[in-house]
Amino acid sequence: MKDISKCLVMIVDDSVDDLDRLVDLLSPMCEVAVALDGRSSLKVAEKVLPDLFIINVKMSEVSGFDLCRIVKSSDGMGHVPVMFVSDQSDLRSRQKGLSLGAVDYVCKPYDALELKLRVESHLRLKVARESLETKNDMLEQEVLKRTEDLRYAMERLETSEKEFRSLAEGLPDVVFRVGSDERFRYVSGALRSFMGREPSDLIGKTMEESGFSDLFPSVDLESMKTILRSGEKVYFESPVRINDQFKGVAEIRVVPEREGGLVVSALGIVRDISLQRSVEERYSRLFSMMKDGLVVIELDPYDRFKILDCNAAFSSMMSSPKRLIGSPLSDLLPITSQLWTGAIGKVVASGGAVTVEGHCGEMGLMLETVVYLAGPDTCVCIVRDVTEQREAQERLASQGEFLGSLVENMPVGIFAKDMSAGGIYVIWNSRMADITGVDCDQALGATESDVFDKLVSEKLLEDGNLTFKKGYPLMFEYDRSFTGRTARGQCHLKVIRVPIFGEDGSPSVLLGMVEDVTGLIVANERLEESLKDKDMLIQEVHHRVKNNLQVMASLISLQASRASDPSLVDVLQDSRSRIMAMAYVHELLYRNTHFSSLKIADYLGELSGALASTYGTGRNIRISLDVDDTGLSVDKAVPCGLIVNELVTNSLKHGFIGRDSGNISISVRTVEGTVLMEVSDDGVGTLTKIGEGAGLGMTIVNGLIRQLGASMTVDDGDGLSFRIEFPAEVEQG
Repeated sequence: MKDISKCLVMIVDDSVDDLDRLVDLLSPMCEVAVALDGRSSLKVAEKVLPDLFIINVKMSEVSGFDLCRIVKSSDGMGHVPVMFVSDQSDLRSRQKGLSLGAVDYVCKPYDALELKLRVESHLRLKVARESLETKNDMLEQEVLKRTEDLRYAMERLETSEKEFRSLAEGLPDVVFRVGSDERFRYVSGALRSFMGREPSDLIGKTMEESGFSDLFPSVDLESMKTILRSGEKVYFESPVRINDQFKGVAEIRVVPEREGGLVVSALGIVRDISLQRSVEERYSRLFSMMKDGLVVIELDPYDRFKILDCNAAFSSMMSSPKRLIGSPLSDLLPITSQLWTGAIGKVVASGGAVTVEGHCGEMGLMLETVVYLAGPDTCVCIVRDVTEQREAQERLASQGEFLGSLVENMPVGIFAKDMSAGGIYVIWNSRMADITGVDCDQALGATESDVFDKLVSEKLLEDGNLTFKKGYPLMFEYDRSFTGRTARGQCHLKVIRVPIFGEDGSPSVLLGMVEDVTGLIVANERLEESLKDKDMLIQEVHHRVKNNLQVMASLISLQASRASDPSLVDVLQDSRSRIMAMAYVHELLYRNTHFSSLKIADYLGELSGALASTYGTGRNIRISLDVDDTGLSVDKAVPCGLIVNELVTNSLKHGFIGRDSGNISISVRTVEGTVLMEVSDDGVGTLTKIGEGAGLGMTIVNGLIRQLGASMTVDDGDGLSFRIEFPAEVEQG
């Protein structure tokens, strides 16, 4: 919902005083635009549409009532609420204003708080109405979309059902669907060949009524029913009996069908797996590890071992041109034959499995063979080529030596704890020994409590547990009390712990890196001290520059007091003001804790006060400031101060000729990276009336404008106003 502070209120009144009062009242709450007549307000509204019109009824040219008619008849502005604020308080005027479509009519004089609350109420009502209209449009679009989605879903459902039945009828398996009433809703035509029955014989019947339990005696009918209540998948494997005769083996899989999260039916499929089970029973053990070589060997009393069967992996492993099946084991390569013959003898003697490993030089392979008895006269050999695995282990061992050397020679401390072995240290390099004072022999195989005192060990355990709890690397810092040292001097350690988890998610290894950062911290402390000294020197420089400028200003004031020529006194007084404008910069920098920038509000406050006391004596000329927290560097602040000095001096000296009172306003704010500075007065109002003495001042101003890279616009309509814009250099804050 739109914030009312972003709302725009258009105030239309030909009274400048009334406009100023309304702007002062409403600008803290919302954005405000003003117009002195109806035509001007309409031009502004065509460019930026307001959220509320506040119109005075009695105006020249176009009255408030006529303006309201124009607004309400406009296609683009007819929805904008109109509020009258008028000194015509009679009932007829109020009725007329409301009949024209106005939302409110406030009579002058009005209560400021009441008017502000009414404006706020109308803005909130408009924002709420726009929000509701937007939400209503979104809801209508959502309803249309969901209606279309529902229609599309129904069409897809009908198509899906047709496709399902077409697919089911083309399968050799029996497909069925059971409703929530436990009765068959659909059975595919494969039932005819499977059971010799028509699908229509089962439709509308329960499993018991249809003879389903007689066909599949091992099926748990209660579990079949449970699926409709619990929504769990079920699987059965059962012998098939037709007319009390065994016809094979079937598997039955049933899954729930849901609508809106509720189980509404169950879908099942019956498949004849008789042949599959026959094949699996024969070869389940033989080909359980198809990637390895499999060999079935016949045993006889004379130790003539014959190969009954083998898989392709074994044939490829042997690379033998001879036919292996039916051949004696001795026809294999000599080393392989000798290795296996001894293993088979051990299996026959013990009755258990035997694992042997050997290098078959003929093939250049390292083979691992598991031999076990598969029956009274057969055994099975599972052969695995472990050549690459063993070579990898050798490489790993070599890499382990390299990594061990690398860890040992690291410039930082490295440690590792095996959490599966009770948290003992398994890595502790020599740098760790230097940092902690605990030798490698003392630390390896020990825990924290074995090598550190109670306070230190408890802290280290706590931080290690926290690392595993967070699940990602953490950094910790310790001082001397946790180093184990007894030497004098500072000691600061930075420790990074890395948690490593096992496959089951439990803590496995805690890796750590320990760095002695004492030297870095000491260097940082020295650097901070050096920076403090530098800041003091800079502060003293600004103080002395300020003092010197003040001395120069005092000398000029002394000279002016002794001069008899008024024009010379005037020139000296202007020069003194310019010097003091620069001196105030150094005064503020001297008082600040940092010297890169200063708050322009503080600077202009000092400067305007000094100018008022110098040139405003004996007159009631008020200088008002409207300055935000913009910060400027010295390079920007000095030109800005000198510009303000010249413009305010000109206003004080030449802007109120023949008058004893007046107003000068100074405004500075930063908007989207641009500093907007405005100096205005309500004096005589034209550049020609400033006086001949302003020539040098305006020359200085123009030169400073170029120095800032700024632009300046002058408005001499109602008084005199200078608007200066330049890029912001320092962020606010």
